[in-house]
Amino acid sequence: MIRQRGFRDPKLYFVNEADGHYYFKQELILPESGFTKDDNVIYCARRTARIDAHRSLNARAVATSRLAEQLGIGDLVAKTEYATVVIDGEEKRGIRTAPISGTTHVTMRWFNDLRGYRPYYTPEAVRELTILVCFDFVCGQIDRHVKNIQLKTDVDLQNVPPVAFGEGKINILHVCAIDHDLSFGNLTYRQVRENVTAGLCTCPELLGEMQYPAVDMEFMQKVFSLEETTFKKDYADLLSDAEINAFFDRLEGFRTAVERQQEKEDALRTKGEAFFPRLLWKKEEYIEFLRRMEENAGQKNPDADFRFNNRPTYLLRDILTHKPYEGDTVAEEQKQE
Repeated sequence: MIRQRGFRDPKLYFVNEADGHYYFKQELILPESGFTKDDNVIYCARRTARIDAHRSLNARAVATSRLAEQLGIGDLVAKTEYATVVIDGEEKRGIRTAPISGTTHVTMRWFNDLRGYRPYYTPEAVRELTILVCFDFVCGQIDRHVKNIQLKTDVDLQNVPPVAFGEGKINILHVCAIDHDLSFGNLTYRQVRENVTAGLCTCPELLGEMQYPAVDMEFMQKVFSLEETTFKKDYADLLSDAEINAFFDRLEGFRTAVERQQEKEDALRTKGEAFFPRLLWKKEEYIEFLRRMEENAGQKNPDADFRFNNRPTYLLRDILTHKPYEGDTVAEEQKQE
């Protein structure tokens, strides 16, 4: 069974087969000109993500999925690969994206539409969000909003009883990013950083789900170990040299910010000063910290519901929007403009 997803994205289909279901999106090559704000995807791709004309959106979705697998977070980014599907008797080439496995999954938008229930993000799910924030930042992803993150929950959401506003509570066990088309454009580190401040990039959507900031250092070390020459060989079939150069500009900028933050935290430890919030964490330490905070909240107030809400915060602002570092080529470009 194949059905179109809707008029806003006529190239997107939902496919249900005997071995499971997935989303199929036809190939889309960006035009040279003639697009308007009414062409939302194309406009955002050209103007906000800075993807060049004649480039494939499908290719960057596949590149995002491939990189996630390479970095060991394939379970946090929906697997996307090229595929051919017969629609109305005609073969269509595009990409297929498989949703996360599990008995129940919805997007973050579900909780906005059904406000009687409140999401509680488990420590493990919050850590996954911290990884997605950093991953999307270096990928230049500008489209990670509440409809593009799936959630695995502990109940069947199709059969939950109606409740009064705020009375229901559902545990979020796992998150998974979907729809990766608007990534790997020519955005530099500084340009992404400015978009974060303006609320135009992925990070505010995700940061709103976290009360305590974190950069997962074990994951980021894998990102920082990527080697540009090898990367260009591995992704030459999907990305242009300019897009790969922009990726490494974002990566190096993020690395510089992390190194500066590391120096700050090390200095505070050396002085024996207590500091909070801490930003750089190892996996187990962070999860244990979140669990301890949850327990402490419960001891102080047995009726308290310690959870991660949707409050729009910018908890990683210091590391994502720090002052231009020395040698920032974009700063020189802007002076010339």
